[in-house]
Amino acid sequence: MTVPLRARLSNRRALVALAWVACGSILLAGAAPPESVVVGDRTVIVDKDISSAAASALTVNDALREASRLRPRVAPRLADWIERAAPGERAVVLRVDPEAGLELVEIERTEAAELARAAGPGTRLELLAEREPALRWVRPTLGIARAWKIAGHGEGVRVGLVEIGGLGRTTDTVIPFLRYGGCADTWHATMVGGVIALRPAATWNRSYEGIASSVRLLDAGACSARDRDLFAAIDWALAQGATVLNLSWGAPTGGAYDAAAALVDEIAWSRGTLIVAAAGNDGASVWSPALAHSALAVGATDDRDTESVRDDALAGFSSWIDPRSGSAKPELLAPGADVVTAAPGFQAMARATGTSVAAPAVTGIAALLLGERPELAGHGPAVRALLLASAGLQPGAGDADRGPGDREGEGYPRAELAAESAAAGRFGWQDLRSGDAGTRRTLATLRLRRGQQVRAAIAWDQPGRYHAAGLGAMADVDLALLAPNGGVVAESRAAAGAYEALTARAPVNGDYRLVATVFRHDTLDREGKLPGRTPLGWAWAVIPSDR
Repeated sequence: MTVPLRARLSNRRALVALAWVACGSILLAGAAPPESVVVGDRTVIVDKDISSAAASALTVNDALREASRLRPRVAPRLADWIERAAPGERAVVLRVDPEAGLELVEIERTEAAELARAAGPGTRLELLAEREPALRWVRPTLGIARAWKIAGHGEGVRVGLVEIGGLGRTTDTVIPFLRYGGCADTWHATMVGGVIALRPAATWNRSYEGIASSVRLLDAGACSARDRDLFAAIDWALAQGATVLNLSWGAPTGGAYDAAAALVDEIAWSRGTLIVAAAGNDGASVWSPALAHSALAVGATDDRDTESVRDDALAGFSSWIDPRSGSAKPELLAPGADVVTAAPGFQAMARATGTSVAAPAVTGIAALLLGERPELAGHGPAVRALLLASAGLQPGAGDADRGPGDREGEGYPRAELAAESAAAGRFGWQDLRSGDAGTRRTLATLRLRRGQQVRAAIAWDQPGRYHAAGLGAMADVDLALLAPNGGVVAESRAAAGAYEALTARAPVNGDYRLVATVFRHDTLDREGKLPGRTPLGWAWAVIPSDR
């Protein structure tokens, strides 16, 4: 039986979701078609009554074309500038000509009228500064621009965009490398894909470039929200060589482990695939599959369209799990309120809100790391550790590490720190085996100067069949940083989750040891059928004094 479309309310706006009550139900975890699309200075209403039906790509495109046809030749804000500009003041104008294409022109106030008179039919003149791309704040918040200089833009990395529906086929700003099936295009898939891999086709929207715009995006759009169709889309993406999967969907299960969570854990454990999932949008318990041990669950913040994190706040709709429940979710945060991204339609953009658009920001950073270090492919725990080791920056905090919170997890990942650590080889991996319980091992030796700050993390995977058998977490591993004299500088011994992270400042110059203690490692289920292997990854980041 299918439940009609219903709205979930956040503290800022309605979040629209599709709910199925059949076995293995799935729920979209984020941005549904927005109520409007901004085209130049006009707002095009797409479909306010979402409960009737989602707006089709054709309807949206027709609306966009009509809005474009009706727009005045000189955009209102440009006209305002012409009126207010002082003599000699100059501005950059975007000249959009249907035949000649796009051109940037620097003009004085007196030259604007002449430029307009010389324009042909359908030509549009816009003041370049009239757009306000919220995504520009996502990038500084997460340190993306500096990461690009170190790790590039994700060249050669295959990212599986597993969605309910495919990328908008009429947009030319998100380019899939391969496409799965013939499923209907959706706003949701296009918006999520845009955060990862939007490739600006014009000068005016270069501020909106995706975090990893050079990845090979696998458009794994399932034709329904049923588990069997989503699992088939995941299987296709893996068969095409995806090394990271983005899952911006889920279902509220009240924290109960279900089939989707078991599948995610099994894939991560058996293939080493990194899986990033949206935490959920009801402000309550994290949805499945994000609650899987091996899934990197991402919550959402409101960055208030500013570069500073001091005024950021956890979004009221962002789901979380109380660590006292035996889990700790989300692990990371990313901006997820009013994020400007791609929408179906020719060079169309829209604002999206939800953990659905927070998760792909982390997926994009992971793709940068995999592009910098291809050997990380198949070692998801090491990639997770790199991301966790780069985190610690909490929304609303003025310092580098305010410490993890119940709702915020480890905070924002800092892409530039993760890229620096990847480039410097500050990571590793190994398998825990039968009989490792109670053992301690040195993972790495760090040469640090007095006062130098370091952050380290470990992460591990476990097979989904283990938890599905009702056995809970398979392993519990503690992390510590030991001083040159062997004393403990910092340690992390959380009983919840499948990772540990710590931050420390070196008290003296010398060689420090990053040590893992296997507190518990169960290797067999009740019938003795489980293999005794737990993939473990680790990483550390040296935090510069100016960060």
